[in-house]
Amino acid sequence: TGRARTRQGETLLLKTGIGLERAGRAAQAACRAADLALLLSSGCAGALAAELAPGDLLIAASVGVAHQPPLPTDRARREQALDAARRAGLTPRTGHVLS
Repeated sequence: TGRARTRQGETLLLKTGIGLERAGRAAQAACRAADLALLLSSGCAGALAAELAPGDLLIAASVGVAHQPPLPTDRARREQALDAARRAGLTPRTGHVLS
């Protein structure tokens, strides 16, 4: 868990653990504790990328869903997430995420 102030405002970064239930509980708690303008949720097994290790943080540059073309993520939001992760002491990576 970490907080960072960026040019766009304050960012709250939570590490929730594995699974939909844990992520849901953490998101609900964050929404109760702060007035959030945007909520991002992420999870990654990293099984398709040998360079990823458990605990690594990947910020999506694009997202692939089923047989549809990849969707690019919002650059400004991605940069905000990267900045917040660095300020929280993490070393984030960017790349394509399959969902």
